[in-house]
Amino acid sequence: MKDSFKLDNNKRIRIYIMIILFLLCTNMLLLSLSLFLPFKKSYKAVFIMLLSVIMFFLCLKLWKCRFFEIENSGMVCSIKLYSPLRKGWINPIIEFPINVLDDFSLINNQFYIQLKRHDGLHTKVRLNVLGLTKSQKQQLRIYFNKIVKKTETSNYEY
Repeated sequence: MKDSFKLDNNKRIRIYIMIILFLLCTNMLLLSLSLFLPFKKSYKAVFIMLLSVIMFFLCLKLWKCRFFEIENSGMVCSIKLYSPLRKGWINPIIEFPINVLDDFSLINNQFYIQLKRHDGLHTKVRLNVLGLTKSQKQQLRIYFNKIVKKTETSNYEY
């Protein structure tokens, strides 16, 4: 097993953002043109409302878009989930020693992690991993399966 592991969705999310921005610009251009083009008032109102709704949903998609990075340096796993609009140093949202990983699952674009706490209880974490390719998801599954099997066979006290 490798000592380190790194996986992210930066490339696909950047492409996704560029597509959304292009659609937003096109939508704004159509919206501004619709104000000056001679339509019947009823058609014009419906067209403007439709473009406004589309713009709202595109802005919502852009707002919910997140970069996902997971890095394991050997003993500690660090997961970052942050907005593309954020600049500067990005703090991990969760960092944990790999020996406390109890279970995980990857269903569609949701990554679930279950960690053992020192008091015997479990902490569950759910992360959205939109933008990972099938091969990246498979790498993530294989790597975390190895970690879970390794921690199950160890006799380390928590």
